[in-house]
Amino acid sequence: MNSAEIVTPALGLDSPWHISNVNFKIDNNTTKELHLETSFNPGAQFRDETGTCSG
Repeated sequence: MNSAEIVTPALGLDSPWHISNVNFKIDNNTTKELHLETSFNPGAQFRDETGTCSG
């Protein structure tokens, strides 16, 4: 299991959303950053506030 597979459910993301990349950066031993890239499955459809599907 990779980091993205662990972080996706930890954040409560549901299909079609998922974390596609996780990157932890440490600069000069003082700055620490966690970068998460989100993505969705190709062909996914999303509903707007009126319930209309688009995609």
